[in-house]
Amino acid sequence: MATTAPPRTTSDDHHRLEEEFEHEPVPASHRKSLGSVSAVWFGFPMILTNAIFGGTIVYGLGFWRGVAAIVIGNLVLLTYVGALSYLAGTTGKNFALTAEGTFGRRGKTVAAGFLSTVVIGWFAFQTGLTGATLNTALGWNETAVIALAGMLYIGITYVGIRALSILGMIAAPLFVVLAVVALVFASEKGGMAKLTSYSGGGSGAAVLSLGAAITIVIAGFADSGTMTADFTRWSRTGREAVIAAFSAFPIANLVSLLVGGIRTPSTSRPQQPAQRMGGGVSGAANLYRPAVRSSTFVVLIADYIGVDPSGKVNAIGVGLTIAGVVPVPVPGAQPGAPQSGQTVMAAPQHLIVMIDLPSKYVRQKFALSLELRDENTGEVVKVAGPDGTVQPLRLQQAVTVEPPAAPGIYLPPDMFSRVQVSLGFPNGLPLTAGHYYDWRVEIDGQHRKSWRAQFLVAGPPPAPVFGGPAGPADIPNIPRL
Repeated sequence: MATTAPPRTTSDDHHRLEEEFEHEPVPASHRKSLGSVSAVWFGFPMILTNAIFGGTIVYGLGFWRGVAAIVIGNLVLLTYVGALSYLAGTTGKNFALTAEGTFGRRGKTVAAGFLSTVVIGWFAFQTGLTGATLNTALGWNETAVIALAGMLYIGITYVGIRALSILGMIAAPLFVVLAVVALVFASEKGGMAKLTSYSGGGSGAAVLSLGAAITIVIAGFADSGTMTADFTRWSRTGREAVIAAFSAFPIANLVSLLVGGIRTPSTSRPQQPAQRMGGGVSGAANLYRPAVRSSTFVVLIADYIGVDPSGKVNAIGVGLTIAGVVPVPVPGAQPGAPQSGQTVMAAPQHLIVMIDLPSKYVRQKFALSLELRDENTGEVVKVAGPDGTVQPLRLQQAVTVEPPAAPGIYLPPDMFSRVQVSLGFPNGLPLTAGHYYDWRVEIDGQHRKSWRAQFLVAGPPPAPVFGGPAGPADIPNIPRL
């Protein structure tokens, strides 16, 4: 009776079934090229989060100090990740196998479990940021985008190292293009001189210290850097593994951080002296965008606004959209009835900004900026300040979210907090007749179209024409349609 011998399982068959080699070192026959492994690490830091971190660092420290913090943080990462990568490229072991050799079987479980938890949190943060960004930029449904992004990110992991390599080859060049575009935009709004002379959005460590900025750079990839062996174990040698890590730190990570850092000077207001119209103080902190999205903003103009000690607002003439003209002489104005384009003294007005924030943001600080823009010229209105010098009509103030208070009344702990800022001009403002004006609010350098209140400075109606041509087309200075 003939019998058939069972098929022999060779090492190659085993490797084809378990291409990721999770429980054994990657054999030399399955190692990847330097370009393939570098594409994974080079593409890894090319994420929107890094651009936000880079913008935060430059906003807090200024351009050159921010760049210094970014470079120092990347050199620390290179030293740390490079050493781990050399070990991975030499042995072919992933993070779990390396941890087992260092801490033992039980210790490996603790280390792997801790980092896995960190990575899960990072995954949740990235998917949430994807949804929030596309919701803000394009109006897409935030929840649906988060769910879709989560499924796509998870799906990529099933393909393995090859998918990460391909994504890196696609995403990295596109991110470099984004960096070039950011540099072009920055040069168009003041040139390189404005970029390199940018001193930050706040004063000193009130926004960010050098140590905190370096910590942000390191913390951004402390978890992934620790698990670098999961990528660089595919390198053919320890030297190639270090080169692959170098492509990420400092090269790719520096590029992605500077994308946000370069854009910050061109989108932020220059730092102003401490005293501003209305008694504000320039300053900033980090009220992150989730707080902004979950808050309610109200910006109102009125003839008169007063706030009593309890915080209640008393107003007269709320909803002002047309500002009258006060018959008083204005330096540079022509005598007689005001004409369109002529400087006039607009009637007195008051402004109030009310921001309601969820209770979880109590005791946090943010930078509030309030300015008056001439919509016809696109420029900030300039008036004489307290010391007589002409300066932009801009209030900048560091605001702390305080818990609601009502003595003798129980307030639930989850009640929202309100931040109010009011501004009054009882003597009016020297503005241009016939122009539209816009009170504009910014929070931590961010602005939305709903954070404003507009009004028109009244001008005279067109004078009637007697005995002139038969039709409007023949009247001088009336353009033909």
